[in-house]
Amino acid sequence: NGSSQIRQPKPVELAQDHKYEQVDRQALFVGDGPLTIRAVYKGLVQKYRMDVAPVLMAGTSSRDPEVDPAKEEFAKEISVRVAKEIDALTKSDLTDALTTLKVVATSLPHVLPGVLLNKREELVPVILSVISQHPDANVRYTLTKLLFNLFKRPNSMQRRMIMSGCVALSTIIGPVRTESEVLTQCWEQMTDKRDERRVLVADSCGSLAAYAPPELRGSLIVSILAQMLDDRSGLVRAAVSRNLAQVINLFDAEGERYTQVEGIFLRLMYDQDQEVATVTRTHLLPAMANWAEILDTLHNKLINTLLNEVQNVLSKGETLGDMYRISDADSKKLALLSSSIVFLIPRLKESILSTLATGTPQDAAVLAADSAEFSKKAQAAPADERARSNSVSGIPGAPKEAPLGLTLMSPKQMAKMQPQLDALFVTPPDSAASPTAVLSATNGKSAAGDWLAGEFVPRLVRIMSGIPSGSGAVASMMGDIVRTLCSQMGQVFTRKVVQPVFVKEIDKDASAAASKMRKSRLLPVYLEGVLSNLADDELLAYVSQSLLDASLEEHGWEHSMSPLLFDAVVRMCETGPPHRKGQVLGILCEQMIKHPSAQARANVANVCKRLMPQLKTDDVAKRVVPALATLTADPDRTVRFCCITALGVVASYSTDDQVLDKVCGLLGKTMDDGPGHSVKMELAHTFGAMLPLVKPRLRDTFVMPRLVELCRRNNANTTNTEHRREMALVLIDAVRAVSTITPLPVELAREHVLPALRLLLLDAPVVDSTFKEMVQSMIADMETIDGGGFKRAPSTSGFLGRLEQLAGGPESGSPSSGQAGSGAGAPPAPPPPARQAPNIGSVAAKLNMSLPKWDWKSS
Repeated sequence: NGSSQIRQPKPVELAQDHKYEQVDRQALFVGDGPLTIRAVYKGLVQKYRMDVAPVLMAGTSSRDPEVDPAKEEFAKEISVRVAKEIDALTKSDLTDALTTLKVVATSLPHVLPGVLLNKREELVPVILSVISQHPDANVRYTLTKLLFNLFKRPNSMQRRMIMSGCVALSTIIGPVRTESEVLTQCWEQMTDKRDERRVLVADSCGSLAAYAPPELRGSLIVSILAQMLDDRSGLVRAAVSRNLAQVINLFDAEGERYTQVEGIFLRLMYDQDQEVATVTRTHLLPAMANWAEILDTLHNKLINTLLNEVQNVLSKGETLGDMYRISDADSKKLALLSSSIVFLIPRLKESILSTLATGTPQDAAVLAADSAEFSKKAQAAPADERARSNSVSGIPGAPKEAPLGLTLMSPKQMAKMQPQLDALFVTPPDSAASPTAVLSATNGKSAAGDWLAGEFVPRLVRIMSGIPSGSGAVASMMGDIVRTLCSQMGQVFTRKVVQPVFVKEIDKDASAAASKMRKSRLLPVYLEGVLSNLADDELLAYVSQSLLDASLEEHGWEHSMSPLLFDAVVRMCETGPPHRKGQVLGILCEQMIKHPSAQARANVANVCKRLMPQLKTDDVAKRVVPALATLTADPDRTVRFCCITALGVVASYSTDDQVLDKVCGLLGKTMDDGPGHSVKMELAHTFGAMLPLVKPRLRDTFVMPRLVELCRRNNANTTNTEHRREMALVLIDAVRAVSTITPLPVELAREHVLPALRLLLLDAPVVDSTFKEMVQSMIADMETIDGGGFKRAPSTSGFLGRLEQLAGGPESGSPSSGQAGSGAGAPPAPPPPARQAPNIGSVAAKLNMSLPKWDWKSS
């Protein structure tokens, strides 16, 4: 332990850790045979683990909130200078006492004026030099403890400085003293009450693992990190994830600890703290993938484990069927798992390609050069840019960008090797084989390819067929896996492997209920993930035929299954290229609208209303509205009925006056044509849904006057009491939609809401006493209008009173009479006094009210 035993620093066994870095080209030849790419690729993975991954992790630790950004730049300048001094120590002959004296002399001018002003990092070079040279082990222990206790609550910058000192010290004193003197100091801090000091423990495990004896990495260091999984602080657990990734990068091709580390990985990925889950995905997941690649177990261990987790979550509802509802916690877990699988699919493709591809030494050199260029760019990227590249968001926050380091081959190299991948899957796997049979889709050329085609895809499809109905978000997550898999592996894989499995599962003979359930779960994914990766003609032909089959109830389709198909088509348009919507509109507005089947024509409106949020104004004006105009004049009343809601959706989403003018004309014509009871009910439903969404001018001059007219007509229905009662209930719900308009314009309440409520009050005898009390309460609240604003009645039992309680109290100020909600559109002008509603007889005279009836553009 004396100074005479000190040797020049060198990281422990780095030469062994780089055993894959330098590829022995002669060893890659078998006689005159070609060079195998697999060994080259594994060498690139190992090089990435050693050289690139540590650089990417540098500077990505969470910034502490207590660090003042204004002071951070000045502190960085000091840190850079001190770091240079530390680096110089590792290159000096520290056995020379003069060198030590020079270090002390250089540091003291900085220490003396700054030690009392929180500049203790100036002491680091002094402490290191003394620890490395002092012959007394007790003194070295004391000084090492002092190094770890320079700061009471070290922030991220201070922790980096301490770790830099520890790394420099370890390179000087060697692995034996690193274990006995440095690491023991770190681990004594595990129970410290301060979060920052426990983070320092995790940082020491990652930073010093390369300088500790190799046997400690998989035993003691991993065990310490595992013990810290239960730490109460998310900051500490995030540090555990980040530093475990550094430790994994040092593991060799012996995987005794893989199962233990995989369990730690899953716990960190499921952590409730968003920062911990994010760090796990961006740092630990790539490290696990690289390690699994070295072990040749990426497919059958890491990815297979993630798929097992997905199946375990969804299997909870196997006995409940569609009655099962996936909890929010399980939905979040599925989002994390599916996104991780999506991230790993490109790496899996590379792994398969590397086992198949052969070439010349020049091919291997090009592959290595491409990877080197990638590494160079990754290392040159600023820390904040790397952090942005590593950012993820789940579902909620489903991640959109893959973590760095999961793709090592360039797109050019991948495209060059694609024909060799396609050649694997010309013969599709026998997915009906027994689970114990060896599926050899690639004729044994690639174990990962056999597993992917023969086990992963059939199993994934079976899992998706068990997703409960109503779990659209979960189905979309699974669809992301299929879509990524098909797009990455290519059309041959999609057509020969994935498509047959889907078709077989969808068409499997079973009961009608089971068949409907499977189709409802698999069809959206089949459209989005499988057919969208094939030729457009094939996709559009399937969509067109499916829409017709659903309309005509052919080939196993029923009308009750149509909404599932419609939603699948909409999601396909949403996730597909921009031109996909135009292609679907072409099927609807040019083909199906001319079909002799009334149900097929009606489904044009049903699909168009679902597509509206995605359509541009030009598509709405030139294709959707003309199609709906044609359908409103259809001889079949079922078709005309379906157009009502579609027109309301168009009015709710469109801001173009010409479009709105046409929609109002079509809705007005439908209402003026003497509609039957069901049509009037649908109109009332539609007007109520439109109220909070349409432009204020359209609301005040068309929607509300038409609602008032429907109330008047319902009063006049004295022959069918049941119809009058049903209509009154629908109308009161529609009028109550004004509660979502804040602030409520005074003119709207006075000129439209109150007349409608007074008319509804006349329907109370045919409904019930509760209806009458509710309408009276709403009228009482509306009658409190005085001047420019509302004056709430003292009682909070009324309609607006209850709304006020939910909102937290009455609003101050005078509400604008022209805007509601987002304030879109111009304030409506006061109605012309001469344009009064026609006399409606004794009812209007008794209520002493006027009912304006304007065209929506008259104001």
